Amino acid sequence: MLFVSWNVNGLRACLKKGFEDFFKDVDADIFAIQETKLQRNQIDLEFEGYTSYYNDAIKKGGYSGVAIYTKKEPMNVIYGMGIEEHDQEGRLITLEFEKFYFVAVYTPNSKRELERLDYRQVWEDAFRQHVQKLKESKPVVLCGDLNVAHNEIDLKNDKTNHKNAGFTDQERAKFSELLNSGFIDTFRYKYPETEMYSWWSYMFKAREKNAGWRIDYFVVSEDLKENIKDAYIYTEIMGSDHCPVGVELEGVRMKCMIVSDIHGSYEDFKRIVEIFEEEHMEQFILLGDLLYHGPRNPLPEGYNPKETAVLLNHYKDKIIAVRGNCDAEVDQMVLDFPMRADYTQLYIDGHRFFVTHGHLYNEDEMPLLNQGDIFMYGHFHKPVAKLIDGIVIFNPSSISLPKAGVKSYGVYENDELKIFH
Repeated sequence: MLFVSWNVNGLRACLKKGFEDFFKDVDADIFAIQETKLQRNQIDLEFEGYTSYYNDAIKKGGYSGVAIYTKKEPMNVIYGMGIEEHDQEGRLITLEFEKFYFVAVYTPNSKRELERLDYRQVWEDAFRQHVQKLKESKPVVLCGDLNVAHNEIDLKNDKTNHKNAGFTDQERAKFSELLNSGFIDTFRYKYPETEMYSWWSYMFKAREKNAGWRIDYFVVSEDLKENIKDAYIYTEIMGSDHCPVGVELEGVRMKCMIVSDIHGSYEDFKRIVEIFEEEHMEQFILLGDLLYHGPRNPLPEGYNPKETAVLLNHYKDKIIAVRGNCDAEVDQMVLDFPMRADYTQLYIDGHRFFVTHGHLYNEDEMPLLNQGDIFMYGHFHKPVAKLIDGIVIFNPSSISLPKAGVKSYGVYENDELKIFH
């Protein structure tokens, strides 16, 4: 999964300087923003396939503020720390997912003459306690403008900045406390000797001279150490006095099971559920005909739609269901979860799924796919190749697709259609 963070120094201003282009090009699974400098009702900014969350400053307009755009909806959202003193400036959002917490933070600046340094120390302790509590139950990914260059390698002119905000001994010590409590600076972990920066003053042509500071971070709990694939600083991206930073983590994807045509067979679905549990899966994608069985077909083994419905409802919070041939009205009477239209789009862990039970009769109904999209179907009434000819789709090896209950799915790889049964 790719995570990106950017202090935009005013989101409305950054929108005029290429923010949307970078957002779409980088295609992050989660994109965090600091210094939005607005109230949520002052902007209408949504991206297809993403859900957004904003935490704005309460009393001071045009100040601070953080936001998160995520492809996967979280289980829970926490705004702030739950401490009134620290929750007035819109500095923190925490999203809870099945396998980890994602924390976006904008740490208070100690300001000129260090006028907020004392408050900053109190805030740092409270924030560390917040993420430590999260870490007790599952791994943590935290990111944002932490307003500190940790070591001499993290800024251009270390000798002249020891008493300036962002490089005081006190601020650096607090960041060390955070890391020593069980967290890893992902960029420094991957690149211990690399001098790169994420912020440059607007004065003295600092960016042109690359006289910068590295104060934007992705920090992860130590139990994610082996998942760190790479860390990024996008120094080529303009639009703010900061540039975006990112991290790519492996092994934290959702495991999905795609099942087609259960047809009310309790015994079949029971076996599928056993695999679901054994493989520690997290999401069912059910492709139609869950309970209904056509009169022309022989009854499947273990046909018992009533018991099948009970078992389906037990997993309702983990099911995405697509309508089948004739079952929509019947199924909806007894099932406790919605049925989506036969042809629908899903976004799962950064990949776009085009899902159908098999009722695309018009080629015009099939939109253009992009690299990384997956086309999935239950059964089909005409050649799939005619519908998605020429589209290159990666082999979804990172997503578990057990054979049980899956009729087939199509993948384009290297300009060749592959059908898996």
